[in-house]
Amino acid sequence: MSFGIAKIGTYIPSLRQKIDEVLEYSGCNEREIKLMKRLHNIHQVPIVENGQRLEETLRYALLDLHLDIKVDLVLYAHSLLAQVPHDYGLLNKVLMPFDLLSTKKFGIAQEACASSFYAMELADLYFAKKKNVNTILLILGDQSNMTTRLRYIENSTVIGDSAVAVLLQKKNETNKVLSIGVYRDTRFNQGFYENPQKTALFNEEYVSIIIKAIHETLTKANVVLDEIQYILPYNVNKMTWRKFSKLTHFPLENIILDLLPEIGHTYTTDCFINLDYLQSQNRLKKGDKILMVSVGLGCFVGSAVIEH
Repeated sequence: MSFGIAKIGTYIPSLRQKIDEVLEYSGCNEREIKLMKRLHNIHQVPIVENGQRLEETLRYALLDLHLDIKVDLVLYAHSLLAQVPHDYGLLNKVLMPFDLLSTKKFGIAQEACASSFYAMELADLYFAKKKNVNTILLILGDQSNMTTRLRYIENSTVIGDSAVAVLLQKKNETNKVLSIGVYRDTRFNQGFYENPQKTALFNEEYVSIIIKAIHETLTKANVVLDEIQYILPYNVNKMTWRKFSKLTHFPLENIILDLLPEIGHTYTTDCFINLDYLQSQNRLKKGDKILMVSVGLGCFVGSAVIEH
């Protein structure tokens, strides 16, 4: 790996939707709502204002990034199909105010909520192939304001709106990327539309799948789990990471779940929001190794080892 995460810009809408409302809309009963709050530790999720367009949401993250250098490539990684008409030119609308219209740009959604890690894999490949390329802008973000139904994954999580802009730079040492991996288990390829039997099997096995996936990524970096100071997870629910902690003996307090009750899961952005949060709390020391992990329905596990 020859690049690092130089800067992060985030946008988390100030408006919140209580999970009671999300789950009631999805036909859940009081027991399921209590389960989500008490065991999964999710209480609300951020939502965009009524009528807010996707390009506005993504632009807010770019504004927070305070972009001040030349960008060689833009990658937009998202989980949902972009909620825009055919030929809408979403990325053009996002990039126009930042004078980036002529910059090469591509969208990536193949790995669902792990698409951000696939985008970083592609960024690494692009850096290696193009010797004159020094900076890649990674844009992440989705919003579910077209229907509340998309905010709930049964017995698993509640999803909110957000956007993140990440500046990747060659030879950057701020948060150096040591390895990236995207693990695919195609047994669960129907994702959101999987039948109840397959969904039950996935819920039973997926922590073990996460462990197998991150072992491969750690091995690429020649690092073992005991050398990791913090795990920056996707905010699926607390039960997942409690089980992970029990199976791996990794301290639960070093899995950054501080924002889980407040924002829940946010598609492709969770890990990067958690990295920005950890940096804002001044909890990272030079040389700390961090493991970022996200799981996309399908089933895809994206992970990366970062050295601060």
